[in-house]
Amino acid sequence: MPAVEACVDAPRAARYLAQLCGHLKHLQELPRRHDAPGAGPPAVISIQCDDSRGSIEFDLGMLTLQATAGQLLLGAHSEREADLATLQRLVGDRVAAIGRRDALTVQWQPAD
Repeated sequence: MPAVEACVDAPRAARYLAQLCGHLKHLQELPRRHDAPGAGPPAVISIQCDDSRGSIEFDLGMLTLQATAGQLLLGAHSEREADLATLQRLVGDRVAAIGRRDALTVQWQPAD
């Protein structure tokens, strides 16, 4: 199963984890177009987040998050490479948007 991970230097990692979970939770509330599969962002199936960990199941795959003292650790996996690439773009863009003050960027690497 294709999988990637990223370690983002984030001075307020727990805050960013909460923000990211909140932003992605809003995807659950978006209407789905059943006549146009793949249109719009991926559907969120379930989301679980606390102060230091999170997991978000999408219709395309799974995202895990962990906040440490100075880093936000991300992991993503999916059945298909194309779906994984979609998750990488979605999460990378959201992290960059919410972390623009701290110039956060996500550099994905293949998972071990």
